[in-house]
Amino acid sequence: MAEDRILFELKRFEQLKSKRGVWESHWQECVDYILPRRGNITYKDTPGQKRTSNIYDTTATTALELLAAAIHGMLTNPSTKWFDLVTADPRLMDSWDVVVWLDQVSKTLMDVYNSSNFTTQTHELYLDLGLIGTGMLYQEPGKGSNLLNFTAYPINGVFIVENEEGIIDTVYRRDWMTAQNIVRMWPDTTPETIREKLKKDPDEELEVLHVIRPRKDRLPGKIDKLNMPFASLYIAVQDKVKLSEGGYHEFPCAVPRWYLTTGETYGRSPSMTALPDIKMLNEICKCTIRAAQKIVDPPLQVPDDGFLAEINTYPGGINRYNTSNPDDRIYPLETKGRPELGLQMEEQRRQAIRRTYYVDQFRLPSSPNPQMTATEVMERTQENLRLMGPILGRLQPEYLTPTIARSYGILKRMNMFPPAPAAIVNTGISIKYTSPIARAQRMSELQGIAKTIDFVAALGERHPEVWDEFNMPSTARLVADINGVPAATRNSPETVVEIRKAREAAQAEQEKQAQLAAMAESAGKAAPALKAIGGMGAASEGMGMEGGGEEF
Repeated sequence: MAEDRILFELKRFEQLKSKRGVWESHWQECVDYILPRRGNITYKDTPGQKRTSNIYDTTATTALELLAAAIHGMLTNPSTKWFDLVTADPRLMDSWDVVVWLDQVSKTLMDVYNSSNFTTQTHELYLDLGLIGTGMLYQEPGKGSNLLNFTAYPINGVFIVENEEGIIDTVYRRDWMTAQNIVRMWPDTTPETIREKLKKDPDEELEVLHVIRPRKDRLPGKIDKLNMPFASLYIAVQDKVKLSEGGYHEFPCAVPRWYLTTGETYGRSPSMTALPDIKMLNEICKCTIRAAQKIVDPPLQVPDDGFLAEINTYPGGINRYNTSNPDDRIYPLETKGRPELGLQMEEQRRQAIRRTYYVDQFRLPSSPNPQMTATEVMERTQENLRLMGPILGRLQPEYLTPTIARSYGILKRMNMFPPAPAAIVNTGISIKYTSPIARAQRMSELQGIAKTIDFVAALGERHPEVWDEFNMPSTARLVADINGVPAATRNSPETVVEIRKAREAAQAEQEKQAQLAAMAESAGKAAPALKAIGGMGAASEGMGMEGGGEEF
């Protein structure tokens, strides 16, 4: 049965290679004209070989690198927190213990990402997305202090399969490994033929196939490596031998695609869109260079028999000619070339290429008004980010969500998180993205709140009752949520209640003291009058005056 399975996987691998063949020539052109260092698809070159022979202009290369860097900054910027964890049940987010725990878990994930090779490998993935439209990031537990390890595998060795929902859940990855490394990794299962090659040439590269797919024949209740949700199988292709078999708790590969056309599995990229302009720009550059050379160093027109030796065109060179015919001289051949026209056409193609790579959306907005305020700059920047939202929306479900879910599972099994509150134990956890581009999508909501509050503040000076329509604490929490304020910077509901009670007590004490002061002041004012009245009574008695009024 094991041999049948190996043969089945190898046969399916050949079928996937055949289906992918129509893409490979297109990918190879993109690699050759834009980013040759990312590897070759249709052929295998020699390490150290020159790869830029097809490139006469680097506009596309720099635009692609800018695109990758901009996406990295907008989606997965390591200097900012670009996601939060929330409960699937929104009502549980009213529990402060749940909020604090989720904040601690997301912070732990961010710290692990920043201390691993996630940043460098995800940049390579973004280059693949902009170059050929499909990328793959493989994630596994790290070794030593590196808790997670990431690898962005080039597309030339990756073959993907979608399930019935259009989600990639199967990957065949071809790799070339030396005989020495194969024996080191699988010392017990390496076939004898590879061991013999190790003795003759340990650096000979051999083809190894890694199959990752859902496991449908697992036994319920078992959690060993042969009963995990996803199977992992390594095969020595030439010998048709299984090297190892294991499994994964989560799908270890994130395979995002830039554009996806109906009926296609592999994605399409901005480079594919810009490829006609890129090839045309290269041809224009070659033509412009030739035209400029003819003007700077023009061809010469000479008589066929007027010179005594070969023409010397070097600086300071001397040419002797027959003086019997004064017209036997050297004349430059005017070609009437117009290099400036070629330069104009080059700039047109460059602008078109930059637009295809969204360069204008990534740059700070410019304005003919040098006095443009910081608010105007911010609003234009946010507008550019909002325009990029739909384009980058595919990366969240196909790349970021499976990557975070896999990382969460690995770190949870390592006991890297604090104990979860009882209220969340049986509840699912979702991801809320707080990257700059995610916040830009909600910036209009924040601007609406700010304008409303400003208007109500002006109106409330005459009509204070308008404030009764707004719950200001809830508004403040919503603004903090839109701006991605960490939960650790906010007070818990219990602390808020205590602060409000203390404030009310302080206000009551102030009112009491004010009343006492007013009473004391009134008593102080009344004392002289009472004293005067008392003095008048004493004077009347001394004069023998008796009251003749009615007695009560």
